[in-house]
Amino acid sequence: MKKICILALIAVTQIVACAPAAKDELEAKDKRIADLERQLQGEQRKRGEEETLRAEVTVA
Repeated sequence: MKKICILALIAVTQIVACAPAAKDELEAKDKRIADLERQLQGEQRKRGEEETLRAEVTVA
């Protein structure tokens, strides 16, 4: 029983020690995802504008 408690304490200590680094990593990934989403929206908007111009030229 004592060994289990010691192992559990070691595991909790390691998790707590790693938590800030994991949080920073997740925040960095979230930021990267948000940047990529904005970039994709910009590309989609640009593509939509190009298609609109093509349609206008075709009609004219």
